[in-house]
Amino acid sequence: MARLLALVVLLAASPCRAQGTPVPEAAVDSLMAVYGADGPGGVVAVVRSGEVVFAKGYGLADVEHGVPNTPATPYHLASISKQFTAFAVALLADQGRLSLDDDVRDHVPEVPDFGATITLRHLATHTSGLRDQWALWAMSGGRLDDVIRQGDLLRLVARQRALNFEPGTEHLYSNTGYMLLAEVVARVTGEPFGAWMAANVFGPLGMEATQILDDHERIVPGRAASYYLGEDGLRVAALHLANSGATSMVSTAEDLARWLGNLGTHAVGGPAVARMMRERGTLASGDSLDYALGVTLDEHRGVRRVQHPGSDAGFRTFIGYYPDLDAGVVALGNVASFDRQGVADGLAELFFGDEMDARKPSGGVDDAEVVIPTARLDAFAGRYQIPGGPVLTIARVGDALTIQAPGQPQAPLAPVGDALFRIDDPGFEVRVGFTVAADGSVSGATLHQGGELPLQRIRWDPDPATLASYAGRYVSPELETAYVARVMDDRLVLSHIRHGDIGLAPTAEDVFQGDSWFMGEIAFDRGPDGAVREMRVSNGRVRALLFQKQE
Repeated sequence: MARLLALVVLLAASPCRAQGTPVPEAAVDSLMAVYGADGPGGVVAVVRSGEVVFAKGYGLADVEHGVPNTPATPYHLASISKQFTAFAVALLADQGRLSLDDDVRDHVPEVPDFGATITLRHLATHTSGLRDQWALWAMSGGRLDDVIRQGDLLRLVARQRALNFEPGTEHLYSNTGYMLLAEVVARVTGEPFGAWMAANVFGPLGMEATQILDDHERIVPGRAASYYLGEDGLRVAALHLANSGATSMVSTAEDLARWLGNLGTHAVGGPAVARMMRERGTLASGDSLDYALGVTLDEHRGVRRVQHPGSDAGFRTFIGYYPDLDAGVVALGNVASFDRQGVADGLAELFFGDEMDARKPSGGVDDAEVVIPTARLDAFAGRYQIPGGPVLTIARVGDALTIQAPGQPQAPLAPVGDALFRIDDPGFEVRVGFTVAADGSVSGATLHQGGELPLQRIRWDPDPATLASYAGRYVSPELETAYVARVMDDRLVLSHIRHGDIGLAPTAEDVFQGDSWFMGEIAFDRGPDGAVREMRVSNGRVRALLFQKQE
């Protein structure tokens, strides 16, 4: 993004200040300097004791019309919407109109009976086991720039025959749960979700510029458009969502400052609702989660934080509240390269840094880079699989290594040890360490990211006859769609009428990795006669969805 945008910042709006509060404006300008005057950027705000101590826009909300970002610019919030949906459910629970332990089917009977109760609490804490709606939509042939309506998603859920796991036994982020919670609110109250939110949440909080945008044709004056940096320059990142609960809320930095203020005062909702919102999810094993109701509970430099990010199309958003400081930050960006976490953390440190633990860094770890001979890099290149997950491709490009996940661009790997590399991008704390034998061969690797994850090196290469055995048409009764498997140029591909050809790379016997994000691991099953009968497809948020081979 820095190559595209000028480094000189045009101040899009005058900063808002609380009287008598010193504001490090020049430091914030420096933090946001990459988002120049002639391209997209973002809006930031800082709140302390319910008062806005800083709010300012950078870059353009609408590049085509030259409209600047300001604190009053309406933004698509993406997954920040979830905490508002959870707040609505908590309000209704406090009023006795529902219980967080209700079976979702009591309110939305279209949800199939999977043989185990899925509660509203499961939905809110991402422990339901329900497959994610966006992955299902894409697997069914949908594209994320389609118009995606609430009814489309409900029909997808209604056709499902299996869960990812038994409710309450695992935590796996699922947008489906929050779409269903919005339906629950609408059906319990007898009002459209957006109308009820306006009357019971946004209105009482004075959030006059905030709405649930569940109609893609509705006009929102002045709202920010979203962008991404393509190979040929800046491009529009199209978004036409017409659903609610998991996303689709539109708000401004000024309105979000009011929300952050209420997290301290509890003027709307009261202490009981606030306690429900911050009650950590718990698994059946008794393990506690960092995720509560629509928010993550963590720490930033030793200070407790309640936060949630958002990401849709080119929008990158983040809000965080520090209950011990009664303070919060807002970071809204309208370009996919916007560093929401770095901006949000930077704001907090500029304004509250003297109250944080200086011994606990928030950014990436500084490593001393080393030089590794090119011939040595070739030993590391190959395909490595996360257990039960996607395959990562590590390649030598020139005199350096890159790492690539399915459907994602290559990212450079910088050496920081003889067999240890880091993703060469500010803000990332991801390391890849290779397992090297005495003879110099590389048998696997370990991914270091908040823990250690083993990576198995892939060495299976099916012969032409084996590849041919997978050819055929595969139909999913749950998605009502079909893919055709065929061999092209000695490689297996899956073809779909809307998605075109998806290349498959072998990872283990009868198992392949797709080169799209939604067709991740494809495992073929054979019958007693050895013939291929079906395939099961998994990705990060859908597990083992069945496609049956047609004769």
